[in-house]
Amino acid sequence: MHLAFDHPWLLLAACLAVPCALLAWRSVPVLSASSAAIGFAFRLGVILLLALALARPVVGWASSATSVVVAMDASGSVPPELRNRAERELLLALARRRPEDRVGAVTFARRAEVTSLPTEDPAASLVRHGGEADGTDIAAAVRMALAVAPSDTASRILLVSDGNATDGSVHEAADLARAAGVPIDVVPLRYTHEREVVVERMAAPTRVRAGQSIDLRLSVRAIGAATGRIELRHNGEPVDLDPASAATGFPVALDAGANLVVLPAVPDGGGAQRFEALFVPDDPGADAVPENNRGAATVFVGGAGRVAIIEPEGASESAVLAEALRRGGIDVEVATPERAMRGGLPCLVGFDAVTLANVARWTVDNAFDRALHAYCHDAGGGLLMLGGPESFGAGGWNGSEAARALPVRMDPPQTRVLLRASVALVIDASGSMASQVTAAGQTQQEVANEAAIAGLRSLSRLDEATVVAFSGDPDLVVPRATIDDGRAMARAISGIQPCGGTNMFPAMELAFEELRASRARTRHMVVLTDGQTTGDESEGVEIARRARAAGMTVSAIGVGDGANNDLLRRIAAAGGGRFHAIDSDASARRLPQVFMRELSLEGRALVQEGEWVPTVAVGAGGPLAGVAALPPVRGYVLTAASGGVAQLGASIRAKEGVDPFLAWQNYGVGRSVAITGDLGGRWGAGWKSWSGFQAFAERLLRWAMRPADDRSIDTTVALEGERVTLRMVATEERGGFAPAMRLDARLVDPDGMVSTLPVLQVGPGTFEAAFDARRIGPWMVSVASAREGADGSVRASTSHVAVAIPYAAEHRAVRDDAAALRAIAERSGGRVIEVDRLQAVDLFDRSGLASSHASRQVWDLLTIIAGALLVLDVAWRRLAFARDDAAEMLARVTAGASAGAGVSAGTRTGIRDGAGATRDSLERLRAARGCAGTTRPPAA
Repeated sequence: MHLAFDHPWLLLAACLAVPCALLAWRSVPVLSASSAAIGFAFRLGVILLLALALARPVVGWASSATSVVVAMDASGSVPPELRNRAERELLLALARRRPEDRVGAVTFARRAEVTSLPTEDPAASLVRHGGEADGTDIAAAVRMALAVAPSDTASRILLVSDGNATDGSVHEAADLARAAGVPIDVVPLRYTHEREVVVERMAAPTRVRAGQSIDLRLSVRAIGAATGRIELRHNGEPVDLDPASAATGFPVALDAGANLVVLPAVPDGGGAQRFEALFVPDDPGADAVPENNRGAATVFVGGAGRVAIIEPEGASESAVLAEALRRGGIDVEVATPERAMRGGLPCLVGFDAVTLANVARWTVDNAFDRALHAYCHDAGGGLLMLGGPESFGAGGWNGSEAARALPVRMDPPQTRVLLRASVALVIDASGSMASQVTAAGQTQQEVANEAAIAGLRSLSRLDEATVVAFSGDPDLVVPRATIDDGRAMARAISGIQPCGGTNMFPAMELAFEELRASRARTRHMVVLTDGQTTGDESEGVEIARRARAAGMTVSAIGVGDGANNDLLRRIAAAGGGRFHAIDSDASARRLPQVFMRELSLEGRALVQEGEWVPTVAVGAGGPLAGVAALPPVRGYVLTAASGGVAQLGASIRAKEGVDPFLAWQNYGVGRSVAITGDLGGRWGAGWKSWSGFQAFAERLLRWAMRPADDRSIDTTVALEGERVTLRMVATEERGGFAPAMRLDARLVDPDGMVSTLPVLQVGPGTFEAAFDARRIGPWMVSVASAREGADGSVRASTSHVAVAIPYAAEHRAVRDDAAALRAIAERSGGRVIEVDRLQAVDLFDRSGLASSHASRQVWDLLTIIAGALLVLDVAWRRLAFARDDAAEMLARVTAGASAGAGVSAGTRTGIRDGAGATRDSLERLRAARGCAGTTRPPAA
């Protein structure tokens, strides 16, 4: 055992002990010499102990305990029955530890999670992994285990895995463990799939001409011979590969080893064409891992300019525009928001311009919103938004990603605000909201919080918001306030955590009171819950009825099967609102849409209807070049000029001010246009009869359309595991490599998130870029090139490549990688332990481990002792005990202990004598004080 100090220089404070104690001695002259000496000792002890406590002493001693941190592989490549058997054996082996030994647990797959901190609790056990299982990051697991390993014991890491890592560097992690003196013992989960079919890749040309036949080359590896059928889908629709049979699939007989299957195809239409192949075995037992039976590819088909018009199902507002474009030789495809979302960004990139015709934000999900922004900013496409009752701010686009690309602001000036909205969100925060939403990798609470934030962002900064969370009691998370930029509200909502029961009605009452205090013209309450609430159901209906009578509306959202949808439906009916039932697995996609719809419909009146003639700015260029006047319109959506590089070409002069009607700008490598009225809908009857509409429509779209892809750049794609490498070769029209060229690449992942992709020149006119495709789905690379011509001018162009990842690299494994695990053990100084020998091996063996020391801060203990001595010091000096006082007290204690049923006469006599002695002592004390004077001695 040893003693150390964190702040040893503070021990100098002990030098004050003697003078302070002497001062205290002299301040109480009435005490006898022996009593004063005892008081001096008390005071000296207090000061010395406080000086020691200030120096922060640490007591250390050698520790014989050992901690084992188990890192359990929870990835999808490990057969579940093998993992379960290893866990059973492991728990039995860990139960044999000594009382002082500790066990912790880390589970890992795509990421590592701490499931149990090292503890001496014998009930500690492994817990199932809560994250995605489509990857294996052994290095992250080792780093996490090192982070939780206690410093006051010797430690070992027990890695239980199949060794098939898809992320991280296991060798670096092993070196880190060795440097920390923590060996890694490995338990290989050994398996081999005797019969398995893996579709390793589908190869296809990146770009082809319209009508050109292509070959889809499918690389298939078989462990053992297998038979089955290859099914092909083109843009989601099945392709008949075998007209001679009733089935659409193509029969194949696979040999053991590598196989090449060639599928002929003709991409119909233009733009991005998606192909997906699926192997279906005749004998399901011949295929151990069905997830890896898919191959996918995306082919870009060139041709004339293509325009996509996205409009609500059943709408016909864009019919006039579509017909005019077709007459001008532009290929037009009209799609609903649902269909466009299924295609995502690769589908959008297949068009040179995309037009949103009266499309509300709540009809598309967040991923498609991000895709619209990336399409314009990074892929160079033209983005147009046309007005309508559910467009721009009236359609909830305020605060969206797509709104960033547009040349107008959805939030009009304060002088144009006619109606304000005050909304109250009542959000369930009970314990059931901690349930996992599998599709999102989040809890239900996190999904609800993000949806509420998205809904508030769709409102104006001048609107009001209140947020109430409820479990057992209501919590006013956001008191009623103006939204402003919404950041403070977003932080508060993100902090809502699930716990406790479900008591909804007090929260509704609190939200009702907040709304009642608002002076907004529109007041709306939205209630969200996933369970059954306590209390009388009629109470909730009555609150909604009172809200309706006060001029408010109440809507209700039920999430999952556990919600009391009948009650919520009655609450919405009584409150004059809407009821929404949402499946739990779909909540990540649908909840933001529902919140935005609810809050946008209760927002300000942004729709302006009447009769106006747009005024064209003098000298307007861009899409209005050569246009002197526009036809009258019957309505538009109120917006504001964004300024900056945006140009306002046409405006409407209303009584209250000048409002944008047609604006445009260059944005990123693309262009965007905003027309706040429609072109042929209920507001645009004048466009149909306008003689200049044909030329106007063509000029508008051709100005916004992306230039043709640069065909002088040939791109090939190589895929190895999750690593994608693009090789781009740029040539001149007259032959040879392009001598002077600059390439910039943007990467868009399947969720629509954009990042810059570094491009390196590896040779004359040859460039390479690489990235890790760690998510399933389409990855889009947009390459912007700039080359210098012979005349010194710079010519800019773009090209696109789509890489389809049909399944995670995790599912490519057909056997364990025990060799990698053995290398980890050897590199870190650990052992290789087979599953069957877990109970025979001492997992807590200290052999080869560095000695460990435990320590404890004792300043708090010293402070407590000093406080106790201080009380004794004060009592000793104030009460002035004499020797006969102590004898009298001892006599009383002795007498009380021997009293029994009665009190003896001798004892009563002793007590009387003691009482007399006590009176004598008091008289002596008074006499002593009289000699010293009447002044009370000062307190030390």
